[in-house]
Amino acid sequence: MARKKINRIGSSDRHSFGVGMEIDTKGLMRLGKALHRIGDGHGVERAMKAGLSEGSRKLKTRTKIMLQGITGIKLQRRITRGMRQIPARRSSDGQGWEAGLRVFDRHTRITAAYYGAKWNRSMPGVTHQAWGRRQMADGAFMIPGKAPAFKRTSAARFPVRVLWGPSMAREMDRNSDKVGHISRRIVKHHVLPTARRLMKVAIIEAKQRYRL
Repeated sequence: MARKKINRIGSSDRHSFGVGMEIDTKGLMRLGKALHRIGDGHGVERAMKAGLSEGSRKLKTRTKIMLQGITGIKLQRRITRGMRQIPARRSSDGQGWEAGLRVFDRHTRITAAYYGAKWNRSMPGVTHQAWGRRQMADGAFMIPGKAPAFKRTSAARFPVRVLWGPSMAREMDRNSDKVGHISRRIVKHHVLPTARRLMKVAIIEAKQRYRL
């Protein structure tokens, strides 16, 4: 059976957005000095890295949940596809430690798997739930065996273009206040307590090791 070639007009635009977490070590100086005095100079570094690593995981999880609510996408693995955790490192000014999350992605396609897209020949367009709301893309259609919804670019039958939905990076940018709030809460309620706890454990272990 002959196959018709579909001339597609694609979307090559890609976006990126990053969010960081930073620990100012001034508030932890007393514990840090105690570790240095008893000979465990790396205890501070271990605690900072561990606290920020835990924070990065929580940031990724909570950002994923936020984006799923905003975009309406069904598959969480598509949200995280462009996510990269930034490992813990010294901040540029040398006064603290930082880590974070970066998203580099393009727009998602309107498909049945992602947004519950539906179409049949009796419908004036494709229904879908991108951005978390049920809507109709007038004039769009779907082809059996092809995942995305399409739309013609003119009155002619071809070419057609893919119907694009939300971009995870752009939605993070648009909701940067929410993302920043999530990041600050994680630092306050998870990263700093974890770093403090691990530094106290390191002090106890060092004292036992050196019988202080």
